[in-house]
Amino acid sequence: MNVRDVNAPAIADPGFAAISREINQAHHLPGHIYSSPEVAKLEKERIFLRQWLCVLREEEIANPGDYVALRIAGEPVVISRDAKGQVVAFMNVCLHRGVEVAYGAGNTELFRCPYHSWAYNGSGKLIGAPRIKETGRDMSKCQLPRVRSALWQGWVFINFDPQAQDFTEFIAPVEQAAPWYRTGECRIARKLTFDVACNWKFIAENLLDWYHASVVHAGTFGKYYKLGPEPLPATLLPQGASVIQFDNTSRSVDPNLPFPRLPWVDEGNVFSGKGAIFPNINFWSGMDSLRMWHLWPQGPGMTHAVCYILLPEAAFGVDDFDAKLEQYCNYVRQVALEDKGALESLQRGVDSAHFVPGPLSHLELQLQHLLKHYVGVMGFDQEAATNAR
Repeated sequence: MNVRDVNAPAIADPGFAAISREINQAHHLPGHIYSSPEVAKLEKERIFLRQWLCVLREEEIANPGDYVALRIAGEPVVISRDAKGQVVAFMNVCLHRGVEVAYGAGNTELFRCPYHSWAYNGSGKLIGAPRIKETGRDMSKCQLPRVRSALWQGWVFINFDPQAQDFTEFIAPVEQAAPWYRTGECRIARKLTFDVACNWKFIAENLLDWYHASVVHAGTFGKYYKLGPEPLPATLLPQGASVIQFDNTSRSVDPNLPFPRLPWVDEGNVFSGKGAIFPNINFWSGMDSLRMWHLWPQGPGMTHAVCYILLPEAAFGVDDFDAKLEQYCNYVRQVALEDKGALESLQRGVDSAHFVPGPLSHLELQLQHLLKHYVGVMGFDQEAATNAR
């Protein structure tokens, strides 16, 4: 049994069911789900191979022949724009021996396996297999396994599960709740990457945790939010998604905005909005810019985080744009660095035999909503019910 203090009475781990209680009675999740290789393997099976995942911006594969090769939870996949200009996704595993046929990013008319030279067009169709014809096999209809894909607001989503919910139904609640997240009218200004020695869920939680903002980020964005005992102005959506909006009553103006106000934001109001799409997407809109975070697990205790910074076209024409953009990126890096130390300490803390999950604050409402869905998807709620009997 875990204890907080060797000299104190033992305190029982509250288990998985505690996350689903009313927030003033809820507790965080058990520590082993953040460090266990077995849990990470189960997450791949039940989450990353079944959920809609945002993988890149459509403009990153703007021209026919453009492609990006990715590994998602260890699964190799190619996202490309074929000769007809359509965005397609397919598994990056040669039909002969499984060798990857594409690496990195670029532009090509065909993908060629470096092992035996089997060749595929931009849609993943086999167009050449040296010396296989002599075997008498008909390879004319062979195709690298396709992966479902969809476009939304300039983003490319994929889903490995052919039986998954239709994307339009999946994204509709978020689209309706966050009309201010108009990245379809923006383009990439910069793409930042960070490697953090913690479990991917810790970053997903942290990005929804308003409790830490006034502490960890007291010198940056935390000082602009006015959050007290009142309920968070958050909207909880199906499947663990949520959005939150702040105005004059809950935040003040940041005087250091480098770019013009977004054309669709009310001139008379202070505004910022934030949201999450399960499992690993967090998006944000301020008065002058938009961001989206993608969180990719690299193992139980390591995460590769990608932050897209997006601006409307008019912002790219401001005076001293490059200098202002670098100032903005340095700010994002500073905020990320502020979080990094706490997140990596979290990872070490949950590995302690003395760790017991603590209670939630009302400022962790969105975090709780995400984790309640996580527990259900992973089947941990059923485990909790079984243990309770």
